[in-house]
Amino acid sequence: MKTKLFLALALAVAVLLGACAPKIDADKFLIEGQVCNIPDSVVLNLCIYKNGMYSQIASDTIIDGYFSFTDTVSEVRQLCLLTHAKGFPNHILPIWVAPGELVRIKGEDKLHSTWIVTSRLIEQKDQNALQACAIDIRKKYATLDAEEADILKGRLGRNHTDAESAKQLREKIYALREKSTPLRTQVYKAEIDYMSTMPRRRVWMETLVMYAKFAKLSPKYMPYSTELKALYETLPEELKQSEQGQLAYGHLYPVHPLEIGDDMVDATLYDIEGGEHHLAELKDRYILLDFWSKGCGPCRESIPELEEIAAAYAESLEVVSLSIDPKDEWVEYVREKNLTGHQWNELAAARTGLSTRYNVRGIPHYVLITPEGKVQAVWSGYAKGYLWQEIKRHIK
Repeated sequence: MKTKLFLALALAVAVLLGACAPKIDADKFLIEGQVCNIPDSVVLNLCIYKNGMYSQIASDTIIDGYFSFTDTVSEVRQLCLLTHAKGFPNHILPIWVAPGELVRIKGEDKLHSTWIVTSRLIEQKDQNALQACAIDIRKKYATLDAEEADILKGRLGRNHTDAESAKQLREKIYALREKSTPLRTQVYKAEIDYMSTMPRRRVWMETLVMYAKFAKLSPKYMPYSTELKALYETLPEELKQSEQGQLAYGHLYPVHPLEIGDDMVDATLYDIEGGEHHLAELKDRYILLDFWSKGCGPCRESIPELEEIAAAYAESLEVVSLSIDPKDEWVEYVREKNLTGHQWNELAAARTGLSTRYNVRGIPHYVLITPEGKVQAVWSGYAKGYLWQEIKRHIK
């Protein structure tokens, strides 16, 4: 009944406001929000999730209960609304936008992750249906999370030198999590159950990937890998072979990562011209695999040092830069920066393929392979001089 009421309200808002929709440029979206019981001056951030982090693209301040965002967009894509204001949970509100589309947002409290979003986009309708299936539990969970968020914000704003005060704060947070964690897990279970009734469209696929990743990394909070595997098996072969399908499979059926002393794993790799390569081409020499992305600051900072090492060890070592970026972004960056050496890409879905086999959890990630094809050393992260230190330690 609650689910039907939530969806009916969303539909009613859409019909009521549709009659007075403003004119929007064909290459832009417009988000208009109206909220109650929210003080003026609260800043809302519109963000995009990319490369494992939320990047802000716009912000607006609530004035007299209203806020708005507009920007150019070339395709249907998901953005999200978040805020660091007092009394708000550390959650996001998913919002789908598209060229020429109007999005309306209505809210009556500080639980912004449960505000009602309406538009003509099927992705938003699917997102709303998924959210509505556990709306009451979600609100309870968000309320507790808001309390925790306020404690953490207050702690960061003060210098806690008193051990007893710090202990009391930790105890408050643990007590809140004892209540919120079961609710969080209940939300996951309700949504997974509801997914069995949903069309296998974009929101469904992206939710499957997200939850499959949670199940792999945090089984304590997402103990539903069996149910997620059952959902995956309902997919037609075409969707299983899609990028999202491959990602879901990689998280649900993870392969055993390589360890020190194991034989290296090879794959078909591509250069920026589309030529095919294999690590086996470089046998009888040391190989340094550098997993990187153009959006990773430390990865970019490491490039000069990698080039120095490649030149200094030209007789015995091959540096292979393995980008995990999409093809177009990767090719453009390599050409723009005139990067040299073995600039290759598996062109697999992110965090699958060799990234999984070589246990890439963060970038930059380095793997040193011996001339005999054995994994000799693995390390992650970058600071100036660190690569030289590791190479000198392992190659005598």
